[in-house]
Amino acid sequence: MSEETKSHHLLVVNSELSKHVISEYDLLRILNTEQGALSRLRHQGDFPVVCLNRNNRVYLIKDVLAWMDSHKGYRLRGIAERSEQ
Repeated sequence: MSEETKSHHLLVVNSELSKHVISEYDLLRILNTEQGALSRLRHQGDFPVVCLNRNNRVYLIKDVLAWMDSHKGYRLRGIAERSEQ
């Protein structure tokens, strides 16, 4: 396989992945929350995360949306806890 073909193949794979995966940085911006709140959710054990290594994480968009749908009463700002409604 030529270098040009390999490069094109990687571009196509990355393009497909970007439709399904979101970085932690982008997730924090979209949710308008802080690193600590997201960290607490992950450590509770039920927030969907893909750990690439000890310091790098990504999130599958469909899993995050499903989690959000099933946890509509959670507040993300500060300590993640059920809001009184």
